[in-house]
Amino acid sequence: MTDPDAGLIRRFRRGDQAAYEALVRRWDRRVLNLAYRMLGNRHDAQDIRQKVLVRMYGALTGFNGRSALGTWLYRVTVNACRDHLRSRRRRPDVPLAEGYDPPVEPDDAGTATDAVADALDRLDEDHRAVIVLRFLEGMRFVEIARLLDLPESTVKSRARRGLEQLESVLSKETSP
Repeated sequence: MTDPDAGLIRRFRRGDQAAYEALVRRWDRRVLNLAYRMLGNRHDAQDIRQKVLVRMYGALTGFNGRSALGTWLYRVTVNACRDHLRSRRRRPDVPLAEGYDPPVEPDDAGTATDAVADALDRLDEDHRAVIVLRFLEGMRFVEIARLLDLPESTVKSRARRGLEQLESVLSKETSP
């Protein structure tokens, strides 16, 4: 199976900047959506998208093609989101100035309802990554296992437990 991006990567390596721009157009929205689903915050997701696409620029010259570019981008995005979540836990939130009313973020990144998005935020990062990749990104278990460098049985277990946790959180929110 050939990487559909291989031709653009070859063109970029020969100095064609338009090829990089085409790769960005192809992957920009998908990287943003994945980051948004992992983080639940548009601003943080945009920061992660920027970091991932800049990293892609630097990595393309040495990209070995053992996996598809998309697989690599998903792995880099998931790892960047995990790092961000860990750093956010270490840093306390700074309260906003009194009277500040932040703008409402539109949820055009996916089809998840607010309740499901909130429930996803409550999952630990390992379960959230599997749930997002499987059920929101539509990846197969074997692809997720390869991407996260885990046994497929672990991925399936995390999917099952993650769904159980989501169901528990959602049932608590809808109970009177």
